[in-house]
Amino acid sequence: MTFFFSVKNQQTDILKRIFRLNKNTEDESPHKEGTIIETWKILIIDAVAKAIISPLLTTAQLKRLGITVVHDITAHRQPIYEAPAIYIVQPTPENIELISEDAKAQRYDSMYLNFISPVELSQLTELAKRTSEDGTSNLITKVFDHYFDFITYEHNLFSLRMENSFLKMHDKKMAPGDRDIFLNSIATSLSHVFLTMQSVPIIKCSNSPNVKKITELLTEHMRSEKFVEAMAAMTTDSQSSSSSSSSFSSSASSASGGIGLNSAERPLLLILDRTSDVTPAIQHQWAYLSLINELLDYRPGRVSWMSSLSLTAGDKADAKAGKKMAIVNFDSDEFWRENIDADFELISERIQEMLTQYKDDAEHIKQRYSAGDDGSTGAQAADLMQDLNPLTVIKTTLDNHTLIATEVTSRVHKRILDHYAGVERELMEKRDVTGNALELLAAEYALRGTAYDQFDTTYTGNQAGSSSSDSSASSSASASSTAAGELARTAAPAMQTKGTFSDMIRLLCIAYLSGADCTPFRDAERQIENWKHGLFPALRFVRHLYPNVAPAQQGAGSFLARLTKKASFDYVIPKIAKDVMNGTSSAESDSLLTYDPIQDSATASSSTTPARQIYRKVIVFVVGGGTTAEYLNLMQYAKANGKELIFGCTELLTPDKFMSQLASLGRIVFGDI
Repeated sequence: MTFFFSVKNQQTDILKRIFRLNKNTEDESPHKEGTIIETWKILIIDAVAKAIISPLLTTAQLKRLGITVVHDITAHRQPIYEAPAIYIVQPTPENIELISEDAKAQRYDSMYLNFISPVELSQLTELAKRTSEDGTSNLITKVFDHYFDFITYEHNLFSLRMENSFLKMHDKKMAPGDRDIFLNSIATSLSHVFLTMQSVPIIKCSNSPNVKKITELLTEHMRSEKFVEAMAAMTTDSQSSSSSSSSFSSSASSASGGIGLNSAERPLLLILDRTSDVTPAIQHQWAYLSLINELLDYRPGRVSWMSSLSLTAGDKADAKAGKKMAIVNFDSDEFWRENIDADFELISERIQEMLTQYKDDAEHIKQRYSAGDDGSTGAQAADLMQDLNPLTVIKTTLDNHTLIATEVTSRVHKRILDHYAGVERELMEKRDVTGNALELLAAEYALRGTAYDQFDTTYTGNQAGSSSSDSSASSSASASSTAAGELARTAAPAMQTKGTFSDMIRLLCIAYLSGADCTPFRDAERQIENWKHGLFPALRFVRHLYPNVAPAQQGAGSFLARLTKKASFDYVIPKIAKDVMNGTSSAESDSLLTYDPIQDSATASSSTTPARQIYRKVIVFVVGGGTTAEYLNLMQYAKANGKELIFGCTELLTPDKFMSQLASLGRIVFGDI
């Protein structure tokens, strides 16, 4: 499957040029004997570079590009001569120090320094000074600035790696200067995304102060001489022109012709605020990707987890054996590509369908070779294996997804997440499910912790009684903790799991945001609060953030009711994006501000114009963190309507991460609870 509008492809192309020592060579081509015509090279990376490279290029692809050894820059390394060393690292003081130490130790004959983002002149000056004093300046062949300090999960999904971004956006205790630095870092990284994509977008943004500030800063970056020169260099495939021609020149070379564009059709960048809708970050989702993101460790290009069978193992060897990992990406995994947005209950059925097809195809190939047997068994065996190789890849893929689905199923059942997802969906669709919700909000049957690998095999109920005093609750919690093993063996089978405290608080948040009458939930809230659960302040902050949500205001003030039309629910951010792409007038889309970095004017214009434009290529970027639910929603829409869409965010949220940020903000606003 080919993705023409892809941030991943562009980022991968930059890496390939780096591995060819920033030379404009053709794609790797096999020698007639099957070897690759490449110079053997050493790759030195830091943790950030590893996170960027690993989902883009496999070990086999790196080898075809001439990379024979990969080292962490912080690891102890032996000298390797007669092979150039390629560094891909952040421009940090620590990395500059390590590079100078490598030069002093003369570990490599030649060193090509590639910084993930532009390096400061002061840092290069310090490096030049140190290597000059050591007499090793000649080892540093070239220094290159790059602009790919972001993570791509898929062709149409990227993150800026900015953890706790929602917290930083709303922390009232954060110094204004620190917030300005943070907002500028978002704008800078976003400008790097578009340098990588080699395009300058038209920008629309929400009118919130933080988002407006980011957009203004981004527009300034794109109008700067440095950006124009870097764009001109990248659009002519001359990566070295944005770096030094000698060891320590950080200035970008001059470029003519202004801003370069790779297409006559400019994309739209839509920058929106997480506060426009926190629902998808809190709600219990039911799509395959969303459950993987919540319950397992979803990273770019892979899913990893600790098998539930090994979570209670006391032996370290057993725990190590329980670590599982599967590679998942659109390029090599057809099942992932076709089912990433499927409801989870369909996954098992679709695995079985694909497995049946695999068996039929394998049997057909075997019968074909058996029918044509002419005695050339050796040649036939070779041909048979060659034809079966693609099916072997499919079988490995199915085995991986079987393991993933089995693990997700185990964790869903433990926390009855299907019940939570169903009740929340019905609340959002304005159905009266108070009774079903109250059945879930039983704190005495809550699992402890919010991460699966932290769960006790016990419940935290008050076994001594139902006193609401703080001392009684604290005493009961302590008793439950110390008696964990015994309780798991005796009481657990007779009890019914109600999920975690986090699951309960998320349900209470959704009930509040839906405009439902929350009066029946007050007793459950007090019970959870009495347990002094760390995430309870999150509920208070949600109410603080949206103070006008109440049952009596469902027509205007209800956060979710205003989005529900004919029982068809849509999240705020995807709805705004769809309205903008279609040129549809709505209160949300009409309130957006428009910026054009190519125009000289620095002022924003209103989105309300007589002729509303329809956009085919759109990048939706969420400040404060994006969610898999919004990503999948928009991808389904783009596929059905012939749009090309990329979803980006400051960070890809999990419910636990977001609830933790909400709780921190709740404690800032209300004090410790």
